[in-house]
Amino acid sequence: MIDNGVLEEVAAMTDDGAAPTGAELPEVWKRCLGALGESLPTQNLAFIRLCRLDAVVNDTALLAVPNEFAKEIIESRLRAVIT
Repeated sequence: MIDNGVLEEVAAMTDDGAAPTGAELPEVWKRCLGALGESLPTQNLAFIRLCRLDAVVNDTALLAVPNEFAKEIIESRLRAVIT
């Protein structure tokens, strides 16, 4: 699971405390990848790195995946880790 400290940092990345949008999303995703890199095996992290953070809605991150295979791996093996 992503460390709560990272989630707090993400929430604080905008001046008004709102969910990050647009140009802020790559930096948010970079921080999330850093946090996940500390707890995931390299093979699993490789699938997460293929994703792109498209939006944050309330407490939910919308990830874009490059293909169906990556989506299946993330949903079946990594869902519990990244939620």
